This record gives sequence, structure tokens and C-alpha cells, in this order.
Amino acid sequence: MVGLLSPLLHRGYNFVWYSTLPFASIKPNPLLDYELKRHGFGYATISGQIPSGLKTFISQIGFVFPACLSLAAMCCLCASAPISRTLNTSPLITVAFYLAVGYSIFVNLYYVLLPIHSVGSQINSPEWDTVRVTMLSSDDIVLTKYTIGLLRVWKATAIETGIRTFVAIPLLLATVFISLYTRDLRTVPFTWLSFAFPVFVFVLEPFWRTRAVAALGIAIAAQFTNATYAILAAFGAVVAFLITLAAILIGVLRVVDQLAYRTKILYDNRALVQLVVFLGGTFVLYAFYKLIAIVSLRRASALIARSE
Repeated sequence: MVGLLSPLLHRGYNFVWYSTLPFASIKPNPLLDYELKRHGFGYATISGQIPSGLKTFISQIGFVFPACLSLAAMCCLCASAPISRTLNTSPLITVAFYLAVGYSIFVNLYYVLLPIHSVGSQINSPEWDTVRVTMLSSDDIVLTKYTIGLLRVWKATAIETGIRTFVAIPLLLATVFISLYTRDLRTVPFTWLSFAFPVFVFVLEPFWRTRAVAALGIAIAAQFTNATYAILAAFGAVVAFLITLAAILIGVLRVVDQLAYRTKILYDNRALVQLVVFLGGTFVLYAFYKLIAIVSLRRASALIARSE
């Protein structure tokens, strides 16, 4: 049994975490070593690991500290009111949720503008001629710039994940509380599918989105050598990206509404329907980010190869 589950767990790990790391899609090359030293990342290894200082920042700011802070806040609130009333009436969760959404919207501009500033300024400098005469292909150059861009914005991604972790802990507590005190055990799977599982995607989603938006910034930097045009294009690209993302999320919610609630035949099996729709929605979201990253990096590589 363990032998059968091991490949599935390994693939799940690659899908959820490893594929989001900055080093996941690049091989060692001299330009990468130079850029790592240039931006203060030292002699980071290319073994699926990020620099130790950045790794510590992500684990503490992205997960440990906000989780402890959220638990402490919930304990303080529950000391003066029952947990059920706290989870239903406390404005803390609502405020933190809107803070997470607002931060996610505006931080996308940082994700796209930093690669534009970094790559665009280098393209317009004599240093770019040195990069172009190396034996590296345009794909390797683009992936190197992309990896460095991800490393530079990763702390902002960790902060975004930390805010979401702060929001996620009360939702997980609510799921556990409802599951323990429910009188109808048939509602437990539906409760977990409605609250707990989406929370994990909610927390991990910034890592997927960062890769897509940073790749978009690389493509814009390769397309527009003029800084003003590049910035305007970045604003337009982020707005279009967010509108498309909102349309995808609304579409998934509509499917959930139609299948899980309005279809009488499937109402008794709504937990199964919820699982299928949730997994399908997660796949669509991940595929959308992956498609944006692939198309943007290929576009940037083609533009660089054409300029040589």
C-alpha cells in the first residue's frame, strides 16, 4: 500500500510545493551564478532549495508567526465569548480577509514591475551585450532572469502567504468545531470540502500566481525597451490578469452553485460533487497560472533570440 501511495504523494508534493520554488525550472549555468552573487544570494545551490536566509523568512513570516498570532488572537477572543459566537461575529476574520485580498491585488504590481526594472535596465545597458555573446541560449537567459526575479519578490510572496495563513487558522478551527459538534455525521465531508480544503489552496495560491506574474514582467521587459511604455503595459497586463482571474473564480463558484445546490438529483451526493468541482477548479486555476508563465517566457525568449 505504501509503495502504491508513494508515487502519488511525490507527485502531489511536486504539484503543491516543489513546482513553486524559484529553482524548479532551471539548470545551473555561469550567468545564474553571477546573478546570484550580484543580488546578494551568495552561493545558493541548484538542488530545489532556496537560500537558507530566504527559506527561514518564508517559513517564519509565511507560516509559523502568523499561525501563532492567529491562534493567540482566537484564544483572547474566545476567553470572553464561546468559540461559535467568536467565529461567527468577530470582525477580525473579515478585516484580515479583506486585507489579504487587497494586499494580493496591489502586490501583483510589485511582482511585475520588479522584473521589468531589473531586466529592462540591463537590456538598455552595455552589460546586455556581454550577456548576449555568452554560449547560453535565449531560453537559458530568460530562465535565469526569471529565477532571479522570483527570488527578489519571494519575501513579498511570503508576507502575502502569512496574511492568508492568519485568515486560514480561524477557518480551520471553525471546520474542526463544526465537525466535532455536528449531530449529522453526513455533513462532515461537506464541511471540510467547503472550508478546510479551499483554505489550503487559498494559502498556497500566491506562490503559483507569483510565478505567472513575474514571467509576465519578463515578457513585457523584453517587448518594450522604453521604461514608460513598459510600465504602462505592466499596469494594463495586471488589470487584464486580475479580470480574467476574477472571471475564472466566478465561473467556478457558479458551477458549484448549480451542481451542489440547485440540482436536486445530486443534492444527496453534494460532498462528492463539491470534491469534483473543487479539484476541477483548482486544476483550472493552476493551469491558468502555468499557461501565463509558459507563454510569457516563450515570448520573452523569442524576442531576445530575434534581437541577437
